[in-house]
Amino acid sequence: MTDASLDASLDPDRLDDALLARWRVALRAAAYDDVFLARCEAIAPRMLDAVRLPVVVWWLRTQQHPAAALARLWAYGDAVDDAALRAALEPGPREGLVDELADAGALHRTDEGWCSALRLLPFAGLLVASDPMHAPDPVMGPGATTQQLVQALGERPGPRVLDVGCGAGSLALVAAARGAAEVVGVDLHPRAARWSRLNAALNGLTLELHTGDLTAPVRGRTFDLVVAQPPFVIKPPDVEATTYLHGGAMGDELTMRLVSELPSVLAPGGEARILFDSPVRAEAPLWRRLQDAHGDDELQQLVFATPGLSPELQAIGYAANGHPALGPAYADAARRYRAHLHAQGIERCEHALAVLRRGSPGLSVTVERASLAGVTDEVIAQTWRAVMVASQPEARLRATTVGLPPEAWLVQEQALDGSEARLILRLPPGRGGDQVLSDAAALLVDQLREPIAVGALVERYASACELSAADVGPGVVDFVRQSLVAGRLVATAEDA
Repeated sequence: MTDASLDASLDPDRLDDALLARWRVALRAAAYDDVFLARCEAIAPRMLDAVRLPVVVWWLRTQQHPAAALARLWAYGDAVDDAALRAALEPGPREGLVDELADAGALHRTDEGWCSALRLLPFAGLLVASDPMHAPDPVMGPGATTQQLVQALGERPGPRVLDVGCGAGSLALVAAARGAAEVVGVDLHPRAARWSRLNAALNGLTLELHTGDLTAPVRGRTFDLVVAQPPFVIKPPDVEATTYLHGGAMGDELTMRLVSELPSVLAPGGEARILFDSPVRAEAPLWRRLQDAHGDDELQQLVFATPGLSPELQAIGYAANGHPALGPAYADAARRYRAHLHAQGIERCEHALAVLRRGSPGLSVTVERASLAGVTDEVIAQTWRAVMVASQPEARLRATTVGLPPEAWLVQEQALDGSEARLILRLPPGRGGDQVLSDAAALLVDQLREPIAVGALVERYASACELSAADVGPGVVDFVRQSLVAGRLVATAEDA
């Protein structure tokens, strides 16, 4: 495999709209799309790039599909011989496209074949070009976690969308493709707007783009949806900062600055969805730090949180990102990252999707998940509704009909010798996952096989326990409130 990451000074403006249109047609014809790239990414997906990419490229070199040559060139930085590239890009009326891309600086020839000066990835049905990943201070396209934020974006993201830290425009493009009438992208990196503009033209979309710090370029305007994936990697003092990567000494400083600006850019009923990592601090839980950052009593916050990587895995991942070939430079960087994490007292992190919206009264709810996979726009909306139901006065809650989600499974497990049995409530990712039920919870859930009013549930559970309703009532009501928010129970449509 060739290191074809060239130089980050490629001028995206050199690729004019006519060339981009021809390029788009060729890429579509070759079926260079999300489905093909997913096949590539399924090869050793959890391993470091330096370890897995040679095997991915080997597999691609064995494939005759036109998309294989394009993935080698634009997704994995491999050199592609002239005949293979022209066969993939230039059948029929597209003759000359390779030379046009070369004239614009997007390709150049080496002894090993054609190499690319950019990265080009299929993403959410679109095509996103950006700097090569390991170029100096690159403008980034979509990454592994960007897909998590896309699933939280929804199919109808609202008329006015702001993408803060837009990079090459990945999220802004998705919002525009899904029908948002006004999509604005802002990034501090001076070249981000140029890449985003290229990608808008490549996909036949329209974006409004600005260069500046967080929301400063749109001061005085409000939006229905604000999305962001701020840089959240911790920055040791002796590591050179990378715009798209580093979020401060603790990693979440930039995120908290953004949160502090949200009250001024959210329209009435507007919502922000921010994906980031944050160190766990016992004295200052994440929900409180978010509240302290925005300081707005009329901002409601819903935080989906999952355990992040250990300090050791963070140090390995961050160092490998800057030194993909591994070797002595990687080893030194890994030690420096781990030492910095230790010096900052960071022993655990959490990966979080913070959803903040204009609404009164202000409230904060944290929902713990084993993974953020499956936390979709639909799940977010359902959780907001569940929070409202769970927040009702007890008398109203007792009149509410609740039940297990339709996709729930109750799984009985038993030891081989019959000495122990347990009941597991199984839900899809994003909706609570698996929960091993205590004996008391299992007995309570057993009363919920059919929808039932909470008041009647108290009576039925009391009878099953041979206790009075007054004795079990507070515990049952508390269980229902927590289970509604966690997604383990749902209210009927008329009560939600």
